[in-house]
Amino acid sequence: MHKILITILILKMCGSTQQTAIQNYTSVDIDNFNNIYSINQNLQIEKCNLRDSSIKKWSIANYGINPLIDAVFPLQVVLFFPNNGKTILMDNELNILEIQELYAEQSVSPSHFGRSIDGNYLWYNTNTKTIQKVDNKGNVLLQSNILETDNIGSMQRITDLGTEIWIQDGTKAHQFSPSLQYINSKEGILLRNYQHPTLFKNGILHIQTPQKTLQRQWKSDTLPIALTKKQVLLQTKNGLILQSINYAQ
Repeated sequence: MHKILITILILKMCGSTQQTAIQNYTSVDIDNFNNIYSINQNLQIEKCNLRDSSIKKWSIANYGINPLIDAVFPLQVVLFFPNNGKTILMDNELNILEIQELYAEQSVSPSHFGRSIDGNYLWYNTNTKTIQKVDNKGNVLLQSNILETDNIGSMQRITDLGTEIWIQDGTKAHQFSPSLQYINSKEGILLRNYQHPTLFKNGILHIQTPQKTLQRQWKSDTLPIALTKKQVLLQTKNGLILQSINYAQ
């Protein structure tokens, strides 16, 4: 699988005044405590909380390249290295809990990866062209029907919301049931959200709640990155900020 380095320019603001420009980040995620986890150009994982000045760093250079961060579990962070299948399970203070080998049982070339809410893992296997749920050794527990994807390149995220599973495919997002049955597809870029399916399309954020679809729009120089229970993480020209969001409106 051809791997493409995605370069993201993030203006990270730790504390109320300090602001630092950071380049060449390949993966970013946020947990429900508003901790931001990212990989820098020196293959270090960083943890930052915009509410204070604390920053933690830890080198992951000995484990692989181009990892994807998944912080869907509020007290655990997963780093997945698609080049060798190694997975590092850490607590939210970046202490290693377990190192797993997901390619131990099968040859896999994944293009998408995510944590399942039951503690297992989900990936799109380009060899079989299916979404697979696997355990911590890579044993297949569940598999979808064949899904032809249009855009295979850098690692992308699979999001498990409990009642539905989403996978990004270029400018489309495909929806699956927990049993990995295909439901439908929607245009837009899927954002991390721990409660509701959220798509970013034509500059507008579409949040699908059980009652209705909410829409939010920001200035052209503001880009939503992810949503937590009560806030949205925004990249602006002045830095990375957290803004309250009301799902009841």
